[in-house]
Amino acid sequence: MFRLRNTIIFLFIVLVSSWTFFVYGATNSWLTADHFELTVASTVKTGEAVDVTVRALSAWGNVVTNYRGTIAIDTTAEGETLPAEDGYTFQAEDNGVKTFSKWLIFKNTGTYKVNVTDITTDNIKGSKTVTVTQWTTTDTGTTTSTITIDSPKNNDVITTNSLTIIGTTQKNSRVRVFMNSNEVADVQSNESWVYTATIDSLVAKSNAIQARLYNASNAVTATSSIVNFTYNSSLPSFLGITFTEGTTVEAGSTIHASITATPWLSEVSMLINGTIEKFIQDPTTSGKYSRIFVAPNVPGEYPISVTLKSVTGQETTESNAVTLVTTAKQSTTSWTLTNTNTGTNTATVFQNVRVTTGQNRATFSFEVVNPPSELIKFKIRYGDSPTSLTQEATTYTVDRIWKNGTYNWYIPNLTAKKWYFVIYGATIDGTIIESLRSDVLTADLANGATCTIANVSWVQVTSLDSKVLLTWDAVAGATGYNVYRKSVDGSYALLTKVDIPQYTVYVSPGSVTYADFWIKAVCSDGQVESADYAEATHVQTGPEAVLILVFFASFVALVISRKRLFLWHI
Repeated sequence: MFRLRNTIIFLFIVLVSSWTFFVYGATNSWLTADHFELTVASTVKTGEAVDVTVRALSAWGNVVTNYRGTIAIDTTAEGETLPAEDGYTFQAEDNGVKTFSKWLIFKNTGTYKVNVTDITTDNIKGSKTVTVTQWTTTDTGTTTSTITIDSPKNNDVITTNSLTIIGTTQKNSRVRVFMNSNEVADVQSNESWVYTATIDSLVAKSNAIQARLYNASNAVTATSSIVNFTYNSSLPSFLGITFTEGTTVEAGSTIHASITATPWLSEVSMLINGTIEKFIQDPTTSGKYSRIFVAPNVPGEYPISVTLKSVTGQETTESNAVTLVTTAKQSTTSWTLTNTNTGTNTATVFQNVRVTTGQNRATFSFEVVNPPSELIKFKIRYGDSPTSLTQEATTYTVDRIWKNGTYNWYIPNLTAKKWYFVIYGATIDGTIIESLRSDVLTADLANGATCTIANVSWVQVTSLDSKVLLTWDAVAGATGYNVYRKSVDGSYALLTKVDIPQYTVYVSPGSVTYADFWIKAVCSDGQVESADYAEATHVQTGPEAVLILVFFASFVALVISRKRLFLWHI
C-alpha cells in the first residue's frame, strides 16, 4: 500500500512537471533562441519591394517572445536593398517576431539565399531561397516603364488643404512624388499596383505634381505626366435661379431670368437646349445676375445647368438647376405688312436680311414674317455665281439660332472672292420649303475688313443716386465699345470708347433732362465698328451732365479731326 501511494505521488509530480514544461516551452518565456525562421516570397520580380519577416524560434520550434538579440540580414546576391543592413535589435513589443515591410529589393535575376544571423551568437541563423525573375508585358497590372497619376486629374480644383494622390505602377515598388519641383512623398506601391500619397497644408494656388518610379539601384525608371491643379478653398456658390414669368411658359416667349450666387463673378451663364445664355451682375444688388432670353420654340421640358466662374478661374457647375417647361402657343400673332395695293399681306417672307464678312466667313442675320408651322431649320446655298449655288450649309434648329429678335448663322472657311447666297426654310428632315426663299445675297470677301464685329444688344439702363449706369452684353471679339449721343439734328456724336460693356452717366442734382445714347462694338483696335447702333433711350442726364458730355464730344471730335489733318499732311 505504501509503495502504491508513492507511485501515485511520483506519477503526479511527473505529470505536473511535464505540463509546466509544455506550457512554458510553448510560451518560451524562459527558453533561448535556437534559430530563425524567414518568411519571404519564394518568387519576386526585379525591383519589387517585398516583405521579410524574422521569427526567433526555440529548438522546439516555438517563438521566443523574450528574444532581445541583434540581427543582420544579407543575401548571396550583390547590391540589393536589404533590411537591417546595420543590424536590428529586437524590442519587447516585437514579441520575438519582426516584419520589415517593403525592405528587400533585388536588382538582378537569379536564385539567391536570404540569410539572417544573430551578430552576437552567429550560430543562431536562418535562411530562405528566393527566385528573382524579370518583369514581362504579360504580368497583370502594368509594365516597369509606366507610372501614372490617376487622381487628381489635370486642371482639377482642390478645395481642401489636404490632397490625396492616387496612381498606378508596378506592384511593391518605390515611388517618390514631387510638387512644384520639391519632393513631398516617398511611398511604396501595394500588391494591387496602386500607390497613394497624402499632401497636407496646401498653400500655393497653382501647383504641378509628378510621380517617379525607382528601381533597386535607386535610379528613376519611369516618370508620370505632369498634373496641374489649383488650390482654392472658396469656390463660387450657386444659391438659386428664378424666372419672372415662372418655370412654365409659352414656347418662344421672352423670359426674364435672375441668378443669385457669389457676388462679382467673372462669368455667370446657363445652358438651355444647347444654347449658352450669359448673365450680367446687377449693379444695384450684390450677388444678383440678370438675363433676358427667348424660350425654345418647340414645346417640351428643358433642364437648365448653371455655370459660375470666379475672377481666379475657379468654376462651379450646378447641373439641372431648374427645368423650364414650354407649352404650345395658345394663339398665333399675325405678322402683317401693309401694302397699298392689296391691303394686308400675310405671305411667308424673309425680312431684315443682313450679311457681314470678316475672318474668312459670312455671317447672316434675318427675320421671318409668318413662319410656316413646318419650319424647323434653314439651308443656305451658295457659290461664286448667282446661277451656280453648288454648296450648301444647314443651320441648327430655329430655337437654337434665335437671339435678340433675329436668326443668326455663319458660314466659315470661305476663300477671298465674291460669293452669292440664297437662304431657304427647311423641315425637320431637311426638305426645302419652296415658299420660304430669300433674294440672292452677295458678299465680297476679297475686299473684306480686317475684322467683323456683331451688333451690341440688350442695353440696360439702371438709375442710381447720382448717376445712371448703362450696361450691355459683351460682344465676342470686341476690343472695346464706342459710346455715342444722338444730337437734335439726328447725327451721332462720339463721346468716348470704353473697354468693358459698361458706361456711367453722371446726373446733376434735381435735373429732369433726358438724352439718348447709342453703343457700337469695335474691333481691329477701333478701326471697325459694328453695323448698327444699340439704343439706350430716356437716360436722365441734366443740364450740367449734358454740358460735360457735349464738351467731351467736341474735344473728341477735335482730336479726331487733328489726327486726320496730320495724316493728310503725311
